[in-house]
Amino acid sequence: MLESIAEHRGLWSATFDILTQSGQDEATREQLAASLDEARRGLARLFEGIAESDTSGGRAIGSLYQALLTGLAAQVLIDPDHAPSGKDLAAALHRITS
Repeated sequence: MLESIAEHRGLWSATFDILTQSGQDEATREQLAASLDEARRGLARLFEGIAESDTSGGRAIGSLYQALLTGLAAQVLIDPDHAPSGKDLAAALHRITS
C-alpha cells in the first residue's frame, strides 16, 4: 500500500481534495457516501477474504481498513520521509494488541 500511495500521489491528493469539498457540497457528499459502503466491503474482501454476502462483518472490518488506509495516505502525502513502514505498523499493532 505504501508503494501504491507513493506511486499514485496525484490520485491520493485528489481524493483528499474531494473529501474536503464534500463538506461544502451536499451532492458530492451524497455521492461519496453511496460509494463508501462498497469501498469498505471491498477492502474487507481484498485484505481478509471476507465473502461479499457478509455485509455486517465486511462493513466493520472494511471500516477499520479504510481508517488505516486514509491515515496512512495522509502521512505519506504530508511527510513521506517519516511515514511509517509496513514493519513499523506491524510492530505497533503487535504492541497494542499484546
